[in-house]
Amino acid sequence: MVVELREGEAPALNTAESGADDEGGSPSADIEGALRQLADRIGREHERAAFRESIIDRLHEENQELRRDQLTTAMEPVRARLYQLHETLRREARRWASGEAPGVEHVAPLLDALADDVVDTLGRTGVEPLDVEVGERFDPSRHRPREAAGDADTVVEVLTMGFASGERVVRRADVAVGRAAEADPDTETI
Repeated sequence: MVVELREGEAPALNTAESGADDEGGSPSADIEGALRQLADRIGREHERAAFRESIIDRLHEENQELRRDQLTTAMEPVRARLYQLHETLRREARRWASGEAPGVEHVAPLLDALADDVVDTLGRTGVEPLDVEVGERFDPSRHRPREAAGDADTVVEVLTMGFASGERVVRRADVAVGRAAEADPDTETI
């Protein structure tokens, strides 16, 4: 008796024959043959599964490498600006240490220029300064109150700059909050 296995089927044994079949085999030989076929099929399925797993592992590794490369590429302009900022700071530190410190009138513009470089570098990451002005209504989603006077509802001073990425605020501006200045009845407005 020959037992043929098709995909998805269990081996079918002819139990109607009680003795030897036409080929002279015994029922136990038929069962042994069917079990060998089943074992071979299971072995091939294990090999296929191992091959699929190796493909999945390779694709995962390639995906991780691509992500690392993308991050490195995205950060390169930021690194370039930070290198420049670092060199500017070192040059100024050496100049000041050698006794060639700029006059007091040059310090504030130098520091402002360095702060602008930092803002430019942040811009390369998709983060822009948050436009906060004195006199605008206090908004806890955009402002962090550092100083407050009584029943505060108006920004009276911007202490630190805030930043946003698109519509999302990533760093709230530190502000002093106070009462909106009420118009003095004795002064005329133009």
